Amino acid sequence: MLSIFRILFLNNQVINKYRVFIKIIAYFFLIFFILRYAQEIHNGGNSWKTGDWLINYEGGWVRRGLIGQGLYNLSAVLGVNLLWSAFFLQSLIYFFIAYLVLKLYFSAEREVSSLAIIFSPAFIFLFPFNDFQGGFRKEIIVFLSFCLLAVGLMKGHFNQRYLVLSLILYIIAVFSHEIAAFCLVFFLYLLFESKTFDPTKKGIIRFYLICFSIAGVSGLTFSVLYPGTVDTSNAICESIKILGLNQDICEGSIDSLKYDLSYGSAEVIKRLPQYLRFYPILIILSMIPVFLTDWWKKRLLLILSGFISMIPLFIIAIDWGRFIHVYIFMTFVFLLFDSCNNFIEFKKLPLGFVLMYVCLWGIAHADTHLPSLIKY
Repeated sequence: MLSIFRILFLNNQVINKYRVFIKIIAYFFLIFFILRYAQEIHNGGNSWKTGDWLINYEGGWVRRGLIGQGLYNLSAVLGVNLLWSAFFLQSLIYFFIAYLVLKLYFSAEREVSSLAIIFSPAFIFLFPFNDFQGGFRKEIIVFLSFCLLAVGLMKGHFNQRYLVLSLILYIIAVFSHEIAAFCLVFFLYLLFESKTFDPTKKGIIRFYLICFSIAGVSGLTFSVLYPGTVDTSNAICESIKILGLNQDICEGSIDSLKYDLSYGSAEVIKRLPQYLRFYPILIILSMIPVFLTDWWKKRLLLILSGFISMIPLFIIAIDWGRFIHVYIFMTFVFLLFDSCNNFIEFKKLPLGFVLMYVCLWGIAHADTHLPSLIKY
């Protein structure tokens, strides 16, 4: 009994030697929510988590259509099942994100309190575990792009392959969902900071700064010019029904293409009093791992500008928990990147407090209930 007490409340040692065990836990959560999603795919897919990935250009140019057009062509030409091809792509992206996040995490010496980062209910392993409706959305493409950029520039390195892949994925992301454009500030900040590591790379870094900026602005502009209509939504639905999918898959993201920004804002206004009582608390809880360090003082401009850049999302859509998840992911990956390049000391917390932080709360993607690990 005394040994358990010591482990939970007195021990605060370097945990890198437990990396295999920590990775097993992380991948357990990942595999669990992927298998849960596979059940949904088997039953016909989810109109939001799957439907958004099936938006294509069969009804004309429309926002969010790039990745869906690729999947549609793959299915139409090769006869690959559209639902399962989307599922395998989503799952593959999650595994690559997990691999890169853990690579960043274990590229520096870590203490127990740093576990609050990777196992935060707002981060990649527990957010979709606690709220399955919040996972498998298209922001995971921009997550992977940002992780590639961070690993490619980690410890002053300049891995050209990682940077090129990051840029390609970012272009795909911004033409697959406009949420990627609102993450642009994190990419630009990371690239700009990397110039300090190797002055000889300033020219090529400037090139990437311009390319990411053009991609982000172009993607957002495209989504404004081609928002979608009732006819577009119907045409997309017909195109995937021809491939054997059920009509129900159209009733979420595909159907929502017919609504304009005023509709989304009206829905936000309906929920605003309740949301303002709930989500600000969750933002504070989500940021606790950041406040366990002095990193937030050095990166206050990034923290503020990153959040301000995402405010339009909170105005036009009700998925506030999901947007907090996006913001926290980008912020935490930046923190991990910085901690690989410069030592960042975490305030010491025993494992017991970290477990309580991880288990006792969670974020719903668009609701005010409080999911958490204790429900399992």
